[in-house]
Amino acid sequence: MPDTIFILCGGASSRMGADKALLPVDRISMLKRITERCRKYFKHCKLLSGTQEYELPYQHIPDYIADTGPLGAIAGGLQHHRGSEITVIPVDMPLLEDATLRFLSRVSIPENIKALLGTNKSRLHPLVGIYHKDILTNLKIYLDGGNRSVRGFLQQIPTRTFELTDKESLNANTPDEYQNALNEIG
Repeated sequence: MPDTIFILCGGASSRMGADKALLPVDRISMLKRITERCRKYFKHCKLLSGTQEYELPYQHIPDYIADTGPLGAIAGGLQHHRGSEITVIPVDMPLLEDATLRFLSRVSIPENIKALLGTNKSRLHPLVGIYHKDILTNLKIYLDGGNRSVRGFLQQIPTRTFELTDKESLNANTPDEYQNALNEIG
């Protein structure tokens, strides 16, 4: 059972035009809000933050290779963590439900599966899930070769999915998506 959650802090935020982790939701930053929510279910929060440092009392873990997107962050987390798998969520999905966080805190990857990933009717959400440490060597080779596609890498490993609701699947990658998320939160 995982006791640590790794939060993907948002990278360059080029489509948003501002650091997504620092955007306000309920009068606090998106990052602080998600860490507070995760603390209900996980003993530890760790921030996959690349080179960015946030003023929160959590360990910041650098990417395996800088500027390689979420796969570089996941590789950094896998490399850092002593356990056999890491649970990850992105900072830019502010509508993730407590039921999903609870599920992620209580499940392990089934045998012979290397990633357990969130999905909804319309698409895969590979940044909500659990990754097994067995993928680290192949992930490093993939990144060292200049590859960055999350979906491209996932085609190389056995995966399973679990269901997310349409509402919680909303990403806040652009100003319009962020406003839609704020409207949903109320």
